[in-house]
Amino acid sequence: MRARSGLAAVPLLAVLVLTACSSVDADAADRRMNEVFDDLVAQASAVDPQVLRTLETAAPRTQACSRPADTEQVVLTATGVLAVAADVSEADGVRDDLGESLDPEVWRPLADADPGAESQGWISEDGVTVTLASDGPAVVIAVFSPCLPG
Repeated sequence: MRARSGLAAVPLLAVLVLTACSSVDADAADRRMNEVFDDLVAQASAVDPQVLRTLETAAPRTQACSRPADTEQVVLTATGVLAVAADVSEADGVRDDLGESLDPEVWRPLADADPGAESQGWISEDGVTVTLASDGPAVVIAVFSPCLPG
């Protein structure tokens, strides 16, 4: 299930690579990335355990960006799994609630984001990108730094 959950954010990855790779204040972007990730994880952790049974964060990882060349980004992820008795549609509700908590003055929806899609994404002015996905009984939070020289 974990591998399949990670695939839910893949359609937004192409937009991320093209949109988030710009020159920015690396320290400010790092602070924003960590703050929004911590906030989203705290909110997801507060969801009723009868709905969201577990929430696991993964170690930060670095991945190469395709553009510009010789750049990389940091990715922070957390995956939550619904309780056995919860209806699968509740994953969409958790995802939507997390998305609605993002300040619209800071976060703008990605251009190709479909409100009814399993994955939804937002980007900040400094190039930090948030994707929230629901895939069956899983909810995936992913936050990407802008692409910066490695």
